[in-house]
Amino acid sequence: MGERVGDVYARVCVEMGVFCFADGWGRGSVEGMRKGLLVFGLVGLGWIGFWVWWKYFSVYGDGGARVLDRYKGVAVYDNGEDYVRSWGRHYAWCGYYYGQKWQCVEFVKRFFYQAKGHRMPEVMGHAIDFWDEEVEDGGMNEARGLRQYRNGGAVAPAADDLLVVAWTRYGHVAVISEVNRGAGYVEVVQQNVRGRTRERWAYRVEAGQHWVGEEGEVVGWMRKEDYREGERGDGGWGGGRVVRGGGE
Repeated sequence: MGERVGDVYARVCVEMGVFCFADGWGRGSVEGMRKGLLVFGLVGLGWIGFWVWWKYFSVYGDGGARVLDRYKGVAVYDNGEDYVRSWGRHYAWCGYYYGQKWQCVEFVKRFFYQAKGHRMPEVMGHAIDFWDEEVEDGGMNEARGLRQYRNGGAVAPAADDLLVVAWTRYGHVAVISEVNRGAGYVEVVQQNVRGRTRERWAYRVEAGQHWVGEEGEVVGWMRKEDYREGERGDGGWGGGRVVRGGGE
């Protein structure tokens, strides 16, 4: 939204500057041309000031944070070595709350919003709070607007699923970027794991049960089922892959 407001501001000011300059030129008025140039200068300073505020000081910008990785156009930011650190709250231009910069929760919510156009009804809570133990396997998690599948259940994980991990009392969340059943792994993309943006978890199928990681470590995965390949959300394109054959 900030960029859109800035574009409107710049366009109006530029048109005013062009009008003043052209009018002064047509009348042979040095004063009119000076006014036009002054307006152009103010436009430049105003736009630079607005951009600096939006990017570095507002709750909508990234504060100049370092981008470590991208998945479907959605940036994964560096939170440094202190995984409990927060750089402030982060919001979409419409006011939708992503979370604390640059925690794992912030990334998965921003991914589902930007890449899949999905807003979670409940925006608060730690990573472990994404999972609802009261919801049966395959049932709808109303708080997150996602269907959840338990680890060890009959439904296989898929690319773009949200993976919930029972690390510490706060938990951890990531987005599945690849499922390779033949090679026996699930790859995830994640934020706030000390620079490890991509990680592979062991994946096996036993008697029709799908397991990711060790039992008791991964709680399960959550899915936006009405998403289709190539669907566009607020930003980024769909895609994601499930590989049935051997490793790459």
